[in-house]
Amino acid sequence: MPTSVPGPTQENDPPPEFRQYDPTGPRKPPRKRQKLIVLTDELRAQNQATWQEKQREREEERQLEVVRKEDMQRAEQEARLRATLEAIKEHGYPTLFSFISSLYSTRNQQISSQVSKMVSEHAPQLHDFILHRDVTDRSRTWIRSNFAVILSTEMDKITKILQPEWNGDVSAVLAGFSLAGLLAASTDIAPNLREIIRGLLGYNEDQATRKKKDVVLAAVLSILAQCRNEKSSEVQTVTGVFLFACGAPRTMYDVLNHAGFCLSYTQTVTKIKGLAAERLELTRQVVRERACQIVYDNVNIAFRVGEQREDKKDHFDNGTTATLLPLYGVPYGSLPLSLIPPRKTRRIAYSFEPSTDYLPTLQQITEVEDCMLWHIEEILLEHYPSLQERLKACPELTPPMVMAIPVHKTEQYPLPAALIDESTITGTLEVIDHIFFKTLKLSEDEVKAHGVFFVHGDQLTCALLDTTSGSRRDDKVLADNPSRFVKPQMGLFHAKVAGTRCVANEFWGVANSKAAWSLWKVNTVLSRKPISGGWGVKPKQLPPYQTIVELVLRLALTANVLDGYRLYCGAGISLDVWVAGVKTHGDLRKVSRQVLEQLASGKRVHELRTRAVRDPVLENIILFNRDALILRAFQAAIKRGDIGTVVNVLAYWMVMFRGTGKMPKYADILFTTLAGLKAMDPKLRFDSLRNWLVNLSGKPNGFKEIDLLQEHHNFWLKIIYSAKGSNQSWKWLSLVSVCLFALRDVIKQVQRSFKTPYNGKKHTSPSIQADVAKLRGHLETHTIQTFTPDRVGNEGAVPSRDLLAAGAAYANTASAFKNFRDTRRAANYAQGRSAEPAHRTEGDESESDSEDELEDEVEMGTTEGELEDLVIGDDEFGNAREFIDILKGVMEKVVPGM
Repeated sequence: MPTSVPGPTQENDPPPEFRQYDPTGPRKPPRKRQKLIVLTDELRAQNQATWQEKQREREEERQLEVVRKEDMQRAEQEARLRATLEAIKEHGYPTLFSFISSLYSTRNQQISSQVSKMVSEHAPQLHDFILHRDVTDRSRTWIRSNFAVILSTEMDKITKILQPEWNGDVSAVLAGFSLAGLLAASTDIAPNLREIIRGLLGYNEDQATRKKKDVVLAAVLSILAQCRNEKSSEVQTVTGVFLFACGAPRTMYDVLNHAGFCLSYTQTVTKIKGLAAERLELTRQVVRERACQIVYDNVNIAFRVGEQREDKKDHFDNGTTATLLPLYGVPYGSLPLSLIPPRKTRRIAYSFEPSTDYLPTLQQITEVEDCMLWHIEEILLEHYPSLQERLKACPELTPPMVMAIPVHKTEQYPLPAALIDESTITGTLEVIDHIFFKTLKLSEDEVKAHGVFFVHGDQLTCALLDTTSGSRRDDKVLADNPSRFVKPQMGLFHAKVAGTRCVANEFWGVANSKAAWSLWKVNTVLSRKPISGGWGVKPKQLPPYQTIVELVLRLALTANVLDGYRLYCGAGISLDVWVAGVKTHGDLRKVSRQVLEQLASGKRVHELRTRAVRDPVLENIILFNRDALILRAFQAAIKRGDIGTVVNVLAYWMVMFRGTGKMPKYADILFTTLAGLKAMDPKLRFDSLRNWLVNLSGKPNGFKEIDLLQEHHNFWLKIIYSAKGSNQSWKWLSLVSVCLFALRDVIKQVQRSFKTPYNGKKHTSPSIQADVAKLRGHLETHTIQTFTPDRVGNEGAVPSRDLLAAGAAYANTASAFKNFRDTRRAANYAQGRSAEPAHRTEGDESESDSEDELEDEVEMGTTEGELEDLVIGDDEFGNAREFIDILKGVMEKVVPGM
């Protein structure tokens, strides 16, 4: 490339004549050429303006030509229209409307077809022409009136489908309730009305919003239908019953009724009465078609009046509630009354050997120990989810099942509550008569056709039934002799309550003791609210059941098991490190078995107590671990429906309750239950075991005790559905109790239809990790689960009894099993007096009754601790936890001092 020429200001700049020519440099045109360019631009601008002016002239001429053509066409069109109108008049049509009317009403198929085609293709244009031409708004008025007729016709169709049949069943209305069905029907029978309301709501099916506008659309349609015709009240009936089921106050009914959302309170009560009558009739039909069982229980209701008078004062009534349950897998009439042997003695005498029939068998011991071992591992896996995930493929992680009840859904039919006190023989006979012959209206032949009725209840109910059957064993009339058709069955919930308090009382310890471990110490270490426990506590001050269950199973037992794994996983290895290194279930099982044998074995305690130097704290905690694991096995077996494990645990508890010396009645009822199962006909025993639990959800791990179901019944009847003030009466309780579970079904159904699922975490159980860690630290610091005879505070520890060993020794006493020995003494009761309550049995003076048997005299659900345990379960009502806060507020008003 050529070098650039330096500028004229640079040094050594050559003269101009010697400068080289640069073809790339700028050049200036000559002066004459520049002037020519300027003149050319001016000419071009003038030419452009001239051309634009000519173009405007041409456009104006073209537009004028178009206007002239349009004027000519309009003139021609007007001429044709005038000629056509004249022709129409010449052909006999005096007005244009007469011609159009004839055109639209012609019967000529060709002309009619042309008119129909014209209307179908150009209807919007025709409507626009009419609306734009009508300056007086008469057309719009006509359209509104005619469209109102269309909407009214569609509204009549909606009204008709929401109108229950005359004298129709309330149950059918509740079962058929569906907002989604109403919306689907409105699409077919009321499309215009539906689209108008949708447009006003801004409802777009593709747009997801928090507000469920489809529910609002259905609610608006139902309200319009009910306002148009008060008989179209299917939705209002369901919502009224829903509010009643939720315990809504009467003032809420007044507001929502005037808004068209629900029926009035009076109308709702009328529907409830109809529902109760239908449910009772259905129950009577079921008992005549299916094999059934009965559960009943005592219910105590406090009646209070605002102003007391001579004939109207505060009082406390004892009544009875009952529920009918169809038997699973038992055909109607397949359990004839002949399966029950005739009652020949006042007391049932059993032929048994204490060594074989009283103590658990070797097979039962093996099965219970396997279950305890599985629960030890379950506790570890619950606190180490990573280990559970690592071993999830191991078949050994499946819980052991001895005899599983097949998963099924249990139906329930509550019976009317009655003011009958069952605490005497006369009262028990009245209850039997009320249930079977007054409520179900069974005749003697129908009872025989049905067969055996299993009757479930608490310890008192079973004892009363047994005493009543013994005293009336010679009556020929079936209704007066329950022993001929009734088979009592011990309620497992009350057995669980007794077992829980047995463990709690035995290992509660001494308050303010210096001993390093007891349940009182555990409660104190956790800084929990002080509670009373132990065998010396007064009957009316028993510790709350739910609190004790959490303290024993979720906290103390969990911490003890995890500490046991720490002790036996290996010297110098932390539990976390060991868990991370576990690869197979065999590695886990090896340590789990050591935990069982060293920290949950009566045999280990016996060996420790033979030593010259003892460690009572270690002995106590080992016995506690064993008994708590048995309790945990019982609870888990009930939930998963393993009735075989339940029976095995009952065999343990029968001995343990006897060993306490404080629970003779529960020991007796368990002995009667287990001995009765052995002596029972095989088919009767099989059907009895398979129906000892219920499953209201029809899902795995959804089983529960039958007597707990009845306790839930009593709880909701007393707290939620009991009338207040002057309206509180047994007539009202009898009415509501029949449809109690139907009301719960309505709650679930309405919540599903209105799309109100509960997804919050407000009522989930808080984590126990911090509490368990605190207890584990206490155990490790004081070496509680290690033999330490010189531990500080051991002198204040009171050795706990091995209840199994103490109960086994009972069989060698002189008064053992005296209540089950044959006696020929006939029952003789004075005229005009009721028999003594059956729970006051003869004998057993050596076994103190001063503690009043734990549960029978304690009214369930009247303390804060019982509230959450007796509230309905999630299998019955998905949002049960939501009601706890509300119920506590109600309880504060109903139960003073709560």
